[in-house]
Amino acid sequence: MSVKVNVHRGTDAIGGTCIEIITKQGRLILDLGMPLMENGGGDLNTVDLQTPSIENGLLSDVPGLFGDASDTPICGVVLSHAHPDHFGLMKYVDASIPIFMSSESKAMIEVGNLFYPSEMHFSSVKKCNIFKQFKSFQLGCFKVTPFLMDHSAFGASTLLVEVEGKRLLYSGDLRAHGRKSSTFTSLPKKVGHIDCMLMEGTTLGGKHHVGFDSEDAVEKSMLASFSQSNLTCVQSAGSNIDRLVSVYRACKRMQKTMVIDLYQYYTLIQAKAFAAGLPPHPGDHLRVFFDHRQKSTLQDAGLDQVLTQAKPLQIFPGEMIQNPASMVLRLSWGFMEKIIERLESQSHVAFIYSMWQGYLTKGERGVCMSNMPRKYGGQWQHIHTSGHAWLEDLQKLTQAIQPDMLIPIHTLQGDEFANYFDNVIRIKDGEELRL
Repeated sequence: MSVKVNVHRGTDAIGGTCIEIITKQGRLILDLGMPLMENGGGDLNTVDLQTPSIENGLLSDVPGLFGDASDTPICGVVLSHAHPDHFGLMKYVDASIPIFMSSESKAMIEVGNLFYPSEMHFSSVKKCNIFKQFKSFQLGCFKVTPFLMDHSAFGASTLLVEVEGKRLLYSGDLRAHGRKSSTFTSLPKKVGHIDCMLMEGTTLGGKHHVGFDSEDAVEKSMLASFSQSNLTCVQSAGSNIDRLVSVYRACKRMQKTMVIDLYQYYTLIQAKAFAAGLPPHPGDHLRVFFDHRQKSTLQDAGLDQVLTQAKPLQIFPGEMIQNPASMVLRLSWGFMEKIIERLESQSHVAFIYSMWQGYLTKGERGVCMSNMPRKYGGQWQHIHTSGHAWLEDLQKLTQAIQPDMLIPIHTLQGDEFANYFDNVIRIKDGEELRL
């Protein structure tokens, strides 16, 4: 008997990951993400992104995955975490194939189904199966064990797959410098011997390093910025719970009011079901702006109780305008701009950009965002740390695990792996590797 691995996408790109593990008895798919780029980092055809297919190369040519015939059954699809570049194409999977994800990932996808554009929705997520972190489950001949992992996606998992005497470890996206770093450092003792490790290398090449080594460093820099007598506008990913906590903690220490919108509030409430220590807390400094469209979205979904729950925290524009120096706004840029334009003086506004800088160069929207602070005589302060592990942490991880094979994935620097790691096997997209 033999086990083979086929990385259909991800050996020469960041995002769009799709891994197939193959045996004679069955097959298993790990992640099925919407690509972010062409192989090598080039821009994707925007028309193709609207209509993914095998013909235009966005859907991987995996027999039986999208409804065509296949000789060997697909036992299931397993998601590592709820970022679109890992689950964005799962809505095209044949309905007969079960999909598994963590409870946290399901909750975050359901939030996105409410507030994100329709092309990003995964409406069949309610039918997906749930796994529990650290609890093994069986899919045909495959035994899968998920390990909660430090990443910028809430509830992210590293996945251990055992089949026919072989043990494969898929890192998913992971890091050691966030708020759950112990999940990273404790992983080697939990997984034991590994025959084949598929490991992400997003930060190789240095483009994701913007001067802040950890989430703690981000919080300290936020604190220093908030100490100024300014209205502060923060642009960050609403789904990045770690970053929200950094902003929240810095606001609390400076006794400033953190203003979020209903999307952000609902995201926190959903995450709080799994991590009770997350904000909001009674009597704290967090307030909620009731964006009209977001309010209608919650009402249309039958979630009026969320509005009732948030009502004591509601803040109106007038209060923000009257007390700008005490406010830190984590809202949509469009609404923050309306507040700025109503201020008596726009010279005391701080602009913090807390996401990957690459977004500022992507398309017309990115360029517009890049230039926005200049309208008010300001500039972006870049306070961010990557959601992906640094090279030195990846080296420590592989030295501790010592896999027999190490396959680069989720990287533009796969050819460099052999310079830093042992037992590297370099394969191309669509190339089967027998273990």
